[in-house]
Amino acid sequence: MNLLYRRRSHLDRRACQSHNVSVRATTTVLFACLLHAAGCAGGALQWSDTRGQDPLPTGPRYLRLYKESHFRALGDRFERGMTETEFLQQLAQTRVLYLGDHHANRSLHQTMLALLDDIDRAGQRYHLALECIGTEDEAVVDRFLTGQIDIEALANALEERWPDTWLRRGSVDSAFYRALLTRAKRYGHPVFALEPTPRLPLYQRDQAMARTLLQRARAHADALLVVIVGETHLLGHGQLVQRVALPNLAVCASLSVSLRKDAARQVFLPQHRFALTNADVLFSLPLEDARAD
Repeated sequence: MNLLYRRRSHLDRRACQSHNVSVRATTTVLFACLLHAAGCAGGALQWSDTRGQDPLPTGPRYLRLYKESHFRALGDRFERGMTETEFLQQLAQTRVLYLGDHHANRSLHQTMLALLDDIDRAGQRYHLALECIGTEDEAVVDRFLTGQIDIEALANALEERWPDTWLRRGSVDSAFYRALLTRAKRYGHPVFALEPTPRLPLYQRDQAMARTLLQRARAHADALLVVIVGETHLLGHGQLVQRVALPNLAVCASLSVSLRKDAARQVFLPQHRFALTNADVLFSLPLEDARAD
């Protein structure tokens, strides 16, 4: 089965010509026009189905719209289970593995580390793309990976440049991001940053991350890219999967309202490691909503 995300987007390229434009879309509109940072206030996004799919809508309006579009792109039902063997077979034929992150969720992070352990045991080599470091940090990260400095020295260097570094920041699971770098050093996986830090405006971030991944994929044509990034960047207005447009597996962590309802009706077999939605998105089993943690 081809698990490449295929949802089509509809872009209105004229939307930013007026501050009072009203934009209607069924799946994806030009995201820049939803952000005040893009100079387009007053835009209106409407769906034919008015029931929200984000189970916990919070934040300013542009962010709620951004997250809502992601949850709508997940699909509305589960199609089948997938075993670990099938997953690894699919992984060997793909270019990008996206792991949707929630930055403070320790339970999710343990699941991610266990999956990476399984991939390493299978002998799959990969490059690790991280949101937790900035492109400006790659030189010092390389010094850590080659054993020239330890993890504390790395954290000190990152904090000196950017006080909000995720290797020290209390509002995220900093131990997880340290563990990712430590295990990359142990297994010899190259590491690169997805974007600069401090962060760009949201609509620019998605474009920057897509460019970074495409450049890496072109430079290392035989390499699998494992991308650990906030899950709402992946689908919907973030469009990271669609912007990169390479064969991929996408594993998300938070269930939409419809998927929550459908999950209650599903029975998966003990050998199933993942559940696949009708939008070709994977969720780890057992189904545990990351945002409930």
